[in-house]
Amino acid sequence: MVAIIEWAALVRAKRRERRPLIAPSWASRRDYVTLTNMSSINIGGSSKDASYRYKMPKLIAKVEGRGNGIKTRIVNMAEIAKCLKVPPAYPTKWFGFELGAQARWTEKTQAAIVNGAFTAADLQSTLDAFVQTFVLCPNCGLPEIDLSVKRNVVMATCSACGNQASIGGTHKLSKYIVNNPPPKSKKGASKQAAAAAAAADDADPFAGDIIDVTKTEVADDDANVEWFTDTSEAAVLDRQKATIGANKLLADIGAVTIERDIADSVAAFEAWYAESDRDLGEIEAFLDDLKSTYAHKNAEIVGAFCAVVWGDDLFTQLPHYAEIMSKFINGTSEQKVVLGWVERVCGETHRDALLKYVAHILKHLYELDLVDEEVMLKWAGKKSSKFVLNKISVEVKTAGAQFLDWLAEADDEYSYEDDDEDDGEDAGASQVTERFARGAAAAPVAANDDDDDFDIDDI
Repeated sequence: MVAIIEWAALVRAKRRERRPLIAPSWASRRDYVTLTNMSSINIGGSSKDASYRYKMPKLIAKVEGRGNGIKTRIVNMAEIAKCLKVPPAYPTKWFGFELGAQARWTEKTQAAIVNGAFTAADLQSTLDAFVQTFVLCPNCGLPEIDLSVKRNVVMATCSACGNQASIGGTHKLSKYIVNNPPPKSKKGASKQAAAAAAAADDADPFAGDIIDVTKTEVADDDANVEWFTDTSEAAVLDRQKATIGANKLLADIGAVTIERDIADSVAAFEAWYAESDRDLGEIEAFLDDLKSTYAHKNAEIVGAFCAVVWGDDLFTQLPHYAEIMSKFINGTSEQKVVLGWVERVCGETHRDALLKYVAHILKHLYELDLVDEEVMLKWAGKKSSKFVLNKISVEVKTAGAQFLDWLAEADDEYSYEDDDEDDGEDAGASQVTERFARGAAAAPVAANDDDDDFDIDDI
């Protein structure tokens, strides 16, 4: 009897071993094979240490599309970034910089896309390099750092050993992090601070301020007062100089800021710049002083730089200006100012020299991470007369249509729809093209029938 029971148990075990795996309805067979092979891996440390406490899911990659539109989707980027304690856009941009491809993170759809076909092993190896550079503490080697941006430098503060150090060096991702700093965590007051506040509330705030007037000699404040004011021109000028000097000193130490119209600052900057040949270091220091002393916004500083420094050599000098401009470009407002000055410089002040180079200038702005593709495409599809007449704005955008059309098509290739992917991409491409045509294309750019496969690097 015992032998029969053991034999029956053995048969059931064999049947379970031969039972085929049934993929869930939401996954394709290829996806399910990948998911079944998924496992956690160590974040730093030895890969053979099974008890290592810091782990993240293994990267899952899925190749989509075909031809020029082929791309690789990182399925679990949100989970990986959560384990690494970084925004998902950081490792996504890292892939783009390291692999020489366009990479994009879309917060709304939680999608990480890298242009081109890459294996999961290649992407995992590239991600390991990101972990070594931006996740592990350079002192203790543990993934316990919190990223922050201080004075345009990426700083890492380790919760394990307390070490503070700058990381990333001159890597392109460091500049991206400076322009897109990580969100600050909102922490509540500590128990010690709450106890101190309660103790302060219980104490008498006026206990030390009681004055015994019977024992205190009150000084005669009016004894040495000069009861008139010198209103001569020289005296007024001396008082103005003294006030401005004091305010400038207070502004230098951060005690006060002086309000001044940006037009006056631009005029002062232009006069200073015209005195002699200024190098980029001097220009950056002058702009820093303008911002700290007169409390100007970043967009105003960027506009002042473009108004004074940009000339008919903008096409060749723009890469040299990128370091200064990126320091003050922290959002959409500054990027819109840059594009507005492209309209004014290329369409008005230096039209003869620069209008033919608009596509090259826009390409520089995009590649140098000075203007994001979303901002540039919205600018291309919107009529505006804020910086120049609408007619001139249209002419400038038409002159850059070759690059803007390429950017719109590249942006459309990243659009993803779960159902009927090919039809969705074609519809998105037509919508972007129509939007650009309504906003900027007064006269269509002549098509080159002999070159169907356009290469943006040929610009």
